[in-house]
Amino acid sequence: MILVLELLAFAVCLLRTLPEAAWLAAQRALGLDSSSRDWAAPPPDSFDVVCISHVEWNYVWQRNQHTMSRLARHGNVLYCFPVKQRAYRLHWLDVLRGARRTPSGVHLWYPLVLPGSRLSGWIEGFNKWFLAASLKRLQTRLGIRRPALWYYFPDLVFLVGQLGERALVYDIQDDYSHFEWSSPKIRERERSLLERADQVFTGTHALYEKHRAAARRIRFVLNGVDFDAFHGVRASLPSAPARHSSLLAGIAGPVMGYFGLIDERVDLDLIDELARRRPQWHFLMVGPVVTARRPGVRPNVIFTGQVSYADLPAIAQRFDVCLMPFVQSNLTAAINPTKTLEYFALERPVVSSPIPDVVRFYGDTIDFARTPDEWEQAIERALRQPDPARLAKALENARGRSWDATVRDFRNEIVQILR
Repeated sequence: MILVLELLAFAVCLLRTLPEAAWLAAQRALGLDSSSRDWAAPPPDSFDVVCISHVEWNYVWQRNQHTMSRLARHGNVLYCFPVKQRAYRLHWLDVLRGARRTPSGVHLWYPLVLPGSRLSGWIEGFNKWFLAASLKRLQTRLGIRRPALWYYFPDLVFLVGQLGERALVYDIQDDYSHFEWSSPKIRERERSLLERADQVFTGTHALYEKHRAAARRIRFVLNGVDFDAFHGVRASLPSAPARHSSLLAGIAGPVMGYFGLIDERVDLDLIDELARRRPQWHFLMVGPVVTARRPGVRPNVIFTGQVSYADLPAIAQRFDVCLMPFVQSNLTAAINPTKTLEYFALERPVVSSPIPDVVRFYGDTIDFARTPDEWEQAIERALRQPDPARLAKALENARGRSWDATVRDFRNEIVQILR
């Protein structure tokens, strides 16, 4: 039954778009392509955005969602999350529903991308034609005029120049070429995007140094934090949301906590070893597990799975020490986790692997550890005697880095380009 519904969703998506896609193709063949017309654009300080993202909107909230939800206060924002074959079973209802508006004002769209682009130029050509036609149809329907085309991932770089965009933006947060799931062509596509972008942002200084020579205009912008959400829970001291209370009810004693995506970058072997050494400590791992490496089964290690962003601050109040237990590899050499400032706003001591950007910007507010022995000792120090001066400095770091201020920096850069 599920397979039949999935096939029906796929057919509806094709039927919804193919007629207009064929008409747009005919227009282009006759030299009447509407994307080349000089449509009137909104003023620079209220530009519209078409965002191409690799992060699903309701997944772990990070820079993508925080930025787009705030840009939507100033103009139309269409957030496009292409659904590939491996994720289709999770999102076929989203694909079938078409574009919809979130409470923050962002329009979400989950288009289906045919598999096989790596093997067939024909399939890649079809995806290019199908996505461009669908996006043009949505732009017309939503009143989006000559948008800023904003990329978070370079895989669909073939859309550049297809949507009548008046600015091209690329915001880089990871070195994507090191992920197992990345396309073999990801370096080539990223190089093309870097060279063509009117503005490149990087979320880490390491990525800024790596790409500054290739980009025409590039700026490093640190992540922000929803300070009131994470710090405000300290005053109200809310209990964990009812849907998570049964999972957390059995936790007694000190809690070492992590929240975020649990993928190949998180050192689950380290967590397992620390849990073995200290059975009286509880390790609360909040977030979806998306790695083939299966976590060990220990009574003092709890995996909550996906939780909503709204529930996260209340659950994190259970943490006594916040952890960033990342492996040391090419995957983590260029990250600057969003959770760092969220941990600071909770006013909890933080122990982390020595990630270069974290050491560079927060080295005097975090305890760093490499080996299991160092991790055990650092957590023990944090539990026994947290440093008030370090916690106060970390709190001020978070207080001064709101997402509103960060997105204001983004907007100011784009407005300068559009003038």
